[in-house]
Amino acid sequence: TPVVVDGVAYFGSMDGVFHAVDLDDDNPAYEADPQARELWRFKTDGTLVAQPLVTQDNVYIGDFKGTLYALDLATRRGDPSGEALDPSREWQFRADGWFWSAPLLERGVLYVGTLSGKIHALDAKTGIPSPSWPQPAEVEGQIVAPMALFDHGGVYALAVPSGKENVWIVNTLNGSSRGKFKTDSPVKAAPVAVGNLVYVHTLNDEFMTFSAGDLSRKSCVTLQKGEPCQ
Repeated sequence: TPVVVDGVAYFGSMDGVFHAVDLDDDNPAYEADPQARELWRFKTDGTLVAQPLVTQDNVYIGDFKGTLYALDLATRRGDPSGEALDPSREWQFRADGWFWSAPLLERGVLYVGTLSGKIHALDAKTGIPSPSWPQPAEVEGQIVAPMALFDHGGVYALAVPSGKENVWIVNTLNGSSRGKFKTDSPVKAAPVAVGNLVYVHTLNDEFMTFSAGDLSRKSCVTLQKGEPCQ
């Protein structure tokens, strides 16, 4: 899925190329040459499926080679057909699993999950693992959807959906486990945290509401029938 920021669409493709495309319909140059809409591209080592994370200055994107890239927007605009990173402003991080979901950025720390079920906490400027979280956290099952950040008893925690079952709770301070939202079925959609509640949609088409405090299930509805879960 593309991400649109300031009139530019950012997205990856199966051939491993990441694109930045201008969506401006008022530029007459694009009528004569539609390909000129592509402002820049960057070639990665592997297939790109994960949605990128785009900030004011950077783009973060992971591929199927297990590499996470931090691209500097100013650098990419000056090197529109680039394949090499500028080590003074950009970095890459090697993980032991494919990246299928977008990273999450909070207070200068980049949280990203892989298909091996591991969650890494990286310094967004350098790509170096957080000193308080030197080893990746791990959940059971593949991580194919974005994580959600929520307040769990005064501690910021990640709600990590698992393609096997449940949504796992990980402490952002050190990567320790703080329990789980029990679904008993796979979760391949991003959880949503609003206030004291976390909403989860399972692969069994059940829509669940959980307490962000004690992690208990508050409600469950089967969406196809609109009835309470059994």
